[in-house]
Amino acid sequence: MFLQNAHFVKNDAWRYIVGTVLILIAWQGLGSIPFFVKLVSEVGMNGMLTLDETSMMTVLPKTETLLWLLTSFIIGFAGLWFVARALHGYTFRLLSVGGRKFDWGRVLFSFVLVVVSLAILMAVEMQMDGDKYVYNLDWDKFLPLLAVVLLLLPIQTSFEEYFFRGYLLHWFGLSGSRAFAFLGTSILFGLMHIINPEIAQMGYGAITLYIGTGLLLGVMVMMDDGLELALGFHAANNMFIALAATSTWTAIQTDSMYIDTSSPSWEWWMVIPFLIQSAVILGIFAYKYKWSNWNERLFGRTLPPPSVQPLEDVESY
Repeated sequence: MFLQNAHFVKNDAWRYIVGTVLILIAWQGLGSIPFFVKLVSEVGMNGMLTLDETSMMTVLPKTETLLWLLTSFIIGFAGLWFVARALHGYTFRLLSVGGRKFDWGRVLFSFVLVVVSLAILMAVEMQMDGDKYVYNLDWDKFLPLLAVVLLLLPIQTSFEEYFFRGYLLHWFGLSGSRAFAFLGTSILFGLMHIINPEIAQMGYGAITLYIGTGLLLGVMVMMDDGLELALGFHAANNMFIALAATSTWTAIQTDSMYIDTSSPSWEWWMVIPFLIQSAVILGIFAYKYKWSNWNERLFGRTLPPPSVQPLEDVESY
């Protein structure tokens, strides 16, 4: 039903093409201006010419840098919703879920489950290789970070979910192939991270984890017929990393509780913890929400336009 929602809006191909371009302009173009202006105010135009992508992240304090980086996603999110409403006629429900109201309980359950699973994985890793973690908690720096993460980071993760597994998934679903919609958006999501510093540090093999995450989130959306579980997972994952433990060589640096000081490298076995975590989480979701007919939901044909109109949107949710 979720993919069928694209039939209840203006779904001409040109609208999705223009819409995607406008969203990217808002996100990567207009969204970058505030950070650029702030950097210019600090180092001047001549100083900007000497900065590369890595050194740009060190001009300001870590939390302030994070705040300005997240601003681009706020502008991108505004652009996405403008495009969805003005160009297509989407409502909140049509871009969020299939034949039901948006379920905040699903978001919360997914969020808590992921936080618990990540905490367990981190505890196990610290027992096995704790020397690489340096305790870094400084309350004067951590509390401002906590405020930024709680208020703004969910906007970043929600933007990516609504763009890739909402807007683009609907567009690709109009092809009639659920496999194309599922796999295409998952791969694009992974490839979006190819310019991250950790890929340069670890090698292109590390992109496997990002594509794998895209596939995992795609399974949640396709099987559960909505974005709620993916929204909870993505927010929990990014917020946990930002607050609990960041590395010295990742895209975003924060004043987290721990710093991972290990040297970046890529080994094939690194996918094993991710695969175990993914299998457990999907198993719990499948049991709780009674998922069935996996092959058809993931790789079958998109259903034709339904004759029954979707539920009326309720402004209170």
